[in-house]
Amino acid sequence: MSAHVWSVVLAVLMLNGKSLCFPSGAPSITCGIYMPHHGAAPQPPSSNPYAVVASSRRYNIEENGGQIEVNVTSLSGKEEFKGFVVAAYDEDQQPFGYFLPSHHAHQIPHCDKQNNAHSKKLVTLFWRPPTEGAPTTGAVIFKATVVRSYHHFWVNIISTNRADIALSST
Repeated sequence: MSAHVWSVVLAVLMLNGKSLCFPSGAPSITCGIYMPHHGAAPQPPSSNPYAVVASSRRYNIEENGGQIEVNVTSLSGKEEFKGFVVAAYDEDQQPFGYFLPSHHAHQIPHCDKQNNAHSKKLVTLFWRPPTEGAPTTGAVIFKATVVRSYHHFWVNIISTNRADIALSST
């Protein structure tokens, strides 16, 4: 084939690639990367309308198996989002623990991501520390990417603690 024909084939494939979507959520490789391959830069952190709110910064296996509730939500309660990826990290910034199965998300080791692209204002997930080899107590932090639309997404959203939010609103 001539170079011109290959150029046209390549252009068509590239345009077609831009129209692909993931109705079941982002591919598994996005866990830990947090940067959607949407051909756009993330929105500035100062404009972030979303939060990752954890019920605690610390886990204790002897209390409810160390389970922590994690909410991905709109700060105002009004902003909808279509997708997310959230992961848990230990004090050494290593992927840590697992999320319990949820109809809102597909489970990837150490990470959960959206299950569908329907608009939502809140997703509640439950995380637990590893069942073997982990200290009985410790710190955990959650990091997320939240996607409002194909070209509007925020990356590296660090979890806040529910108690901190309650204190700051009083």
